[in-house]
Formats: sequence, structure tokens, C-alpha cells
Amino acid sequence: MSQQCPICFSLLEVKDVAPCWECGIFDEEIVHFNEGRHTYAEVEIWPDLTAVMCNFCMVDFSSYDPDFWEAPRNVDLPFPRELREVEGQIQKGRYCPECNYRQPFLEFIVAARERNRRFAESRY
Repeated sequence: MSQQCPICFSLLEVKDVAPCWECGIFDEEIVHFNEGRHTYAEVEIWPDLTAVMCNFCMVDFSSYDPDFWEAPRNVDLPFPRELREVEGQIQKGRYCPECNYRQPFLEFIVAARERNRRFAESRY
């Protein structure tokens, strides 16, 4: 398991995290988890690329700029397709203090960008 962020190469830190790979590092998300405000699911966003997201992050996914994902500008971002519900728990997890994402989401970002670059290259 890498000790560095795969995006900015900052040293990863460890803290309590909520199940959502995207927003789970934020302290208020620990509170939301404990209050039962969110549901969590494993979702597929691009074929063969899955992530665990809360119901808020699933709905908010389309607000990302396609450039973040290195996706073609003329293509709408896909809506996450729920594969299965995830119970989840508060646990220790690595995160990047610069990028503000959990390690699994950082790895997902890298994989999605690589996938989108390959897709763009294959279209030319």
C-alpha cells in the first residue's frame, strides 16, 4: 500500500473515515454517518470501475468538470449505477491532506483518468 498520494505525491495521513470514498474524510461526514443521514452503495461509473459513495456524492457526481476526469468535453459524465448497498462503518483510512480524498478514491481517479485517456486515444 502506497504511502504517497497517486495524484500529488503528498504523504498520505491516517484518520477516522466514513464509508464514502469521496467525502468520507470530512469530520462532518462522521457525524452524518453516526446520525444515519446517508446511505452507501458500491457504484459503477465507468465500465469495470467501481467506488463506494454516499447517496449525496452519487447525485452530485455530474457536477464534476469532465476535465477533472480527463473525459471528452462533448460527453456527459455518466450517472453512477448502484450495484449493491454497503453497510460500512467508521474506520481508520489513508487520505491525502492536499487532495482531500480517501486513498481508494484517489486510486479510482487515477484509473478513471487512464481509462478516459485510452478511450480518447482510440477515437482518433
